[in-house]
Amino acid sequence: MTFDWKSYLELSSDLEKQATNSDDNREAKLRSSVSRAYYSAFHEARKLLCREIANFESNDYYRNHQAIIYQYESANEKTRKALGADD
Repeated sequence: MTFDWKSYLELSSDLEKQATNSDDNREAKLRSSVSRAYYSAFHEARKLLCREIANFESNDYYRNHQAIIYQYESANEKTRKALGADD
């Protein structure tokens, strides 16, 4: 069974709401929320590249976060290139 990384984005939103409505563990909830959102985006971006690039999934190099970012930074398409931008 494959994991649905979009559920991490939903969890991120839930944690952010919990942090907003409570003082208990506020910083931990916010940090966890950001982390879950990042990993959701990373794995969804990687999944898209896996569908488009032959042998992408089997190449260990592409499990590296910087390699995924590079693929988007070096894209010809303007929107995709913006995804890899470090602004």
